[in-house]
Amino acid sequence: MNELISKRRCSSSGALLVTALLFFSGSAGAGYAMTAKDMQMLPSYCSQLSADNYEANAQAYRIAGSFPAGMPHGHHYCHGLKSIARATAQSTNRREIQENLQAAVGEFRYVLGHTGVSSEYYPYLAMVRADLGRVYDRLGKPGDSSQEFMEAIRLKPDYVAAYIGLIDFYRKLGNRGEALKVAQDGLAHVPESKTLQRRYRDLGGKLPYPTPIVSESKAASSAEAPSSNAAAPNVAAPDNDNNTTAAEPPATSSPTDDQKPPQEAKPQEPKIGSPTNPWCRFCPPPELQ
Repeated sequence: MNELISKRRCSSSGALLVTALLFFSGSAGAGYAMTAKDMQMLPSYCSQLSADNYEANAQAYRIAGSFPAGMPHGHHYCHGLKSIARATAQSTNRREIQENLQAAVGEFRYVLGHTGVSSEYYPYLAMVRADLGRVYDRLGKPGDSSQEFMEAIRLKPDYVAAYIGLIDFYRKLGNRGEALKVAQDGLAHVPESKTLQRRYRDLGGKLPYPTPIVSESKAASSAEAPSSNAAAPNVAAPDNDNNTTAAEPPATSSPTDDQKPPQEAKPQEPKIGSPTNPWCRFCPPPELQ
């Protein structure tokens, strides 16, 4: 009897072990490759990776073409976004949520660690930083989260998503004053952002909105616009403060010899015949015909 009970216990333990293994393997979700469900939650450029990044049921979502040149190690970035999407879709299994968020951190940190610090990559790196900040926020790491948002703003001062992340960070801390300062700074760089305008008003900001900042680079480009346009004679530019381009001469200037319209040649009087028929030597005048 005891032997039978022992066998049943072993059998039950084995069954429980198999069930647990199946549960945890299922909770790990799909493998590393992207599934069809993942693809429905990812941006379009994540459809341009190599075929081995997709499960069989996701191959139909793949788009032929090269990945954007300004996004080095973009497949890691897309897999990070995939992990965030899976964590968001899984709202009950906390273990799986944490695993996916940690996987996203790893993917984003890889991109940041392997992409050269060059101004041409600043917009891309700002995007990665802001996404990493959101992941840290969900992992309960507010210090890391705020640092990533600040770095994203430094890289791309007109990146609205980074301002929103930092505003929400301060609001969670109950620091509405700092949140309002971030909203003011954001509107100074992106005055047309409706989202920042709404955050600014919600935080008690007064109208009119903050004065927009005109960067030195924009001012310099505006001042140099006429000369740069003159270097491209095939591009017609509007008249600005009486400055004109080589493609569009001033209306008041006299045309050059090359630009003068050809003058019409005066017809020669016929040497024989009549004006209506110069080839008829002996025809009578028209009034007698």
